[in-house]
Amino acid sequence: MSPKVLVLANSLANGGAERQLTLLVKFMPPEWERRVWSIDGGPYAEVLRDQGIHVYVCSRAWRFDIRPALNLIRVIHAWKPDVVHSFGYMSTLSAVIPCKVFNIPLVDGSIRQAVTYSYGYRSTLSAVISYKVLNKPLVDDTIQQANVIPKHGRIMRWATKFGDMCIANSQAGLNAFGISPSRGRVVYNSFDPDRLPLCTPLGLKKREHFTVIMVARMSPVKDYASFFAAAEQLANDEPAGWKFVAVGSGPDHDRLKTSSESLVRNGILYFSEPTLEVLPYVRQSDVGVLMTKPGLHAEGCSNAIMEYMACGLPVICSDSGGNRELVIDGVTGFIIAPEDVNGLVGRLRWLKNHPEEAQSMGEAGRQRIMNSFSVKRLVDDTLGVYNEVITRHKRPTS
Repeated sequence: MSPKVLVLANSLANGGAERQLTLLVKFMPPEWERRVWSIDGGPYAEVLRDQGIHVYVCSRAWRFDIRPALNLIRVIHAWKPDVVHSFGYMSTLSAVIPCKVFNIPLVDGSIRQAVTYSYGYRSTLSAVISYKVLNKPLVDDTIQQANVIPKHGRIMRWATKFGDMCIANSQAGLNAFGISPSRGRVVYNSFDPDRLPLCTPLGLKKREHFTVIMVARMSPVKDYASFFAAAEQLANDEPAGWKFVAVGSGPDHDRLKTSSESLVRNGILYFSEPTLEVLPYVRQSDVGVLMTKPGLHAEGCSNAIMEYMACGLPVICSDSGGNRELVIDGVTGFIIAPEDVNGLVGRLRWLKNHPEEAQSMGEAGRQRIMNSFSVKRLVDDTLGVYNEVITRHKRPTS
């Protein structure tokens, strides 16, 4: 009998976790039966259905609507999967009871970042010790900051306790959430091979402008301020030599556009239209940048950085979470201190003035994506976790 996996999500919207979920399900070997259940829909629901995947979507009518959880119980009872794999903390919590009742192993894959959240002065003091000893990122939430500190940090940490195994997309993520080696496994993100035709490197480009791109959600955790400040500084020195492109959507879109109005008006900065496919923008750029706000967020295995590398772009990113597991400093790009505008400006100038070295870095990054972040590795590593938890569950207890 073929093994069956039910993959859960909080939503199937346009996001990094949703993209990785879709890749996993799409490229899983045919001997595995797989279905997807999600609390909310989104564009990836149709992508999965086009692949012949059975997708359940059960949306909430209001915040505390429990009908999705009840629906999941019915789905698990009727289909009886061999393993349940959740990509979000809400779906993890929804699966806890039915997985316990029907004796099904639960894999929690909700750790997609590498930041620890503290609540109150006692937990903050404990976290400070952990930060100093283990070098874990820390957010002090003693004073609540609406729309800045993620509202569900404490619940996310709590949810990770219920899985038989936890999968994170970086070792930094497992460390930040305090997951022990016996319960934690790293499965890195992968790059969709079907997108590779959109990534063909353009080689040494002879364009009017040196183009710098940042692909990121426009929210407080992404440091667009440093990106814009670097654009302004470089444009003041050489107005005709630079072009900066911001690609993303999110709650800060309008505010960011307003704050950078002079750069947009002078033709230095461009905001792209929201799109599911960003590679055409990335491919036409010379370098990819990802700056992250320290204290508010730490990267896991960044999809944006993987897209830069797949397109043969050298990368400049802040030293955040799992970025060092993806970018080799000085080989595939540069890792700089968070919020270091001068460091960003200096590295951008260097890449612009050393085009052959920049191209070599981009080629090294592309090879790294092909060799170490393939879909085959994503699928094989994930199936290894499934087989491990299934075997553990079947093992009789003494």
